[in-house]
Amino acid sequence: RIAPTAKSLLAGSKKICVPENLSQNEKCVYSLLLFEEIYIDSLIENSRLLPEEVSATLMQLELCGLVRQMEGKMVVSTTG
Repeated sequence: RIAPTAKSLLAGSKKICVPENLSQNEKCVYSLLLFEEIYIDSLIENSRLLPEEVSATLMQLELCGLVRQMEGKMVVSTTG
């Protein structure tokens, strides 16, 4: 589902590519994961999405290989 086209973000001196064809929810959640691992509860709070929306979005991002879930309800970007 993720095409090779990507939009670049500059974070300090680190350049990070964000796939352009993500949904709004995917962009929101993914952007929160770019720089550090985060608890799912914090993702829900910071994204202002419903818990079920965050859960479904994380599943989609995981299927695309962009994130992975860790122990203790932590989520991390696989590209950062």
